[in-house]
Order: sequence, then C-alpha cells, then structure tokens
Amino acid sequence: MSNIIKKFLKDFDSITEYYNFLVDKTKKHQYIEITNEWIVDNYYLLVEHKNNILESKKELLKDKKIFKINYDILKDIAVRHNYNISFKILVEELKLYQKNKNKVFTYKELNLVIPTLLFIYCDRLNKLCKIEYNNLKDKQNISNTIKENDMVSFSNFLKDGIDLNRNKHYIFEINNQLNKVGNNSEIFKDLNKYLEKNNIILKDLLKEEYQNKFYLGRGGWTWYTGSSGWFYKIGIENILGLKKEKNILKIEPNIPSYWNNYNINYKYFNTNYSIEVIRDSKNEIIVDNIVSPNTIKLVDDGKEHIIVVHIS
Repeated sequence: MSNIIKKFLKDFDSITEYYNFLVDKTKKHQYIEITNEWIVDNYYLLVEHKNNILESKKELLKDKKIFKINYDILKDIAVRHNYNISFKILVEELKLYQKNKNKVFTYKELNLVIPTLLFIYCDRLNKLCKIEYNNLKDKQNISNTIKENDMVSFSNFLKDGIDLNRNKHYIFEINNQLNKVGNNSEIFKDLNKYLEKNNIILKDLLKEEYQNKFYLGRGGWTWYTGSSGWFYKIGIENILGLKKEKNILKIEPNIPSYWNNYNINYKYFNTNYSIEVIRDSKNEIIVDNIVSPNTIKLVDDGKEHIIVVHIS
C-alpha cells in the first residue's frame, strides 16, 4: 500500500512538471493541442485529489488489504472500458462482479472505491502526459525541419534509428504539417513508398490516429464542411416544420412527444411573424385570430403577425 501511495505521489510530480511545461508554452502563445488544454484546465482537480489522499493516508494504510483487492478489481474494469467509466458503468460492473464471485462488497470496500480510482487514473494520466510530450516534440521537430530547409524531401524527416511501426504519430504529424504548407506531391510519393516498404498503409495509419482516444469528441469537420448547413436545414424544416416556397409558408411540426410548445420569430423582408406551436387536443392554425388553412400566404406589409399552431 505504501508503495502505491509513493507511486501516486511520483506520478503527481511528473504530471505537475508536464503541467508547468504546458503553461510555459501557452505563455509564449504556442498551441498545445486539445488534450493538453484539458490537462491545463483541470490540473487544479488533481491537486485537490492529491490533498484528499494525503489527508486520508492513515485510513488508507489501515485498510491496505482491502485497498489492494479494490485496486486489482477496479484496474481491470478501467482497462476493459479504456478508462471511460461512467457512474452507471461502475455500478453495473461491481454488481456483476458480486454476482460472478458470489460475494457482497462491505461498506469499507465501497468507501475505498473513489480513492482507489484516483490512484488508477493518476497513473493513467501520467502515461498520457509522457505520450503527449513526445507528440509535441515530434511536432516541433517536424516544424523546424520544414522551416530550416528550402527544398524539403522526405529524407529530411527520417531520424536515426526511428521505428515507424512504434511511432506512427510521427508519420501522422509529418503528413499533417506538409498538407498545411502545401508541399508538392513528390514528397508524399516518397512518404508512401517508405511506408509501403515498412508494411504501413498511410490511409489506415491516419484513420487509426483520428480514432485514437486523443481525438474522440472533436466535431471539427461537422462545422468546417457543408454539414452544418444541413443540420440547420433539418432542424428548421424537418423538426420545427417550417417550409417556405416563394411566398407560401407551411408549418408541419415533427417534434418529440415530450415537447409541449416552442416559439419562433420569422422575418419575411420587413415583416415579422411571431409563431407559437402548442401541443393540445386541437389541430388547427390561427393567423391573427383567424383560423387558417395549412398553407399561409406571407405578406410584406411591415406589420406584426401572430401565428398559433395547435397540434395533438
């Protein structure tokens, strides 16, 4: 148990050193990537956890046998879920363990679950910090190579003794930075030849990198491309139900059953239409206190018009 606490404190010191390295880079206005931004933003939480561990150190040492059992069980759960554990998953896994092992967790064992997870995740975070540090070094080295050479060839990037099978992020970063600076296709041909010789397919490597845990959660391409326009169109036309053709407006909501109402302010040239959709027992459209057909003729008269749509 004391060894685990020592390991936790050592991991914490390493993470702190990396945190200071990142803070220094941000002060120099250097981009540190999204994973590292998370580390900088959430470092204070780790400090709080460390202080809590130190405060309960005596109690943890008293229950070192229980702690060791907990550590093995929870480490197995964390690894199997790639360290993405929600409270729900944790409860389900512990219930399943009790059922399979025909055992019931004691209050002491359950009370040590959170502290144990802190040790496990601190170890994991320290390893990720080392990976991210190497990735930042690769990025900087590649950037320097491009800046220092007027005519860049693929051979400029080959470091002595580099094992591309074990350092695929290096290739990913080469490809990424060369695309940004717009180098000619010859260097990409050389890159593909070299990878083929080493039984690495660039397309698969890039796919693997983008599916890597460091990139999960990014929605960049959703908004860089026309996809955002389609999301907007689906939201307005297919969910809220507003469809306009020339000067004819149709309102056919297709909203979830738990939506009871919503409001829209629709601008038609110099005229504002205030639309309210209400879920009740009726099925009718009222425009300026007059029951209207399903299609509404829009007029640009500069007045305020009120539309109330009742749906069942």
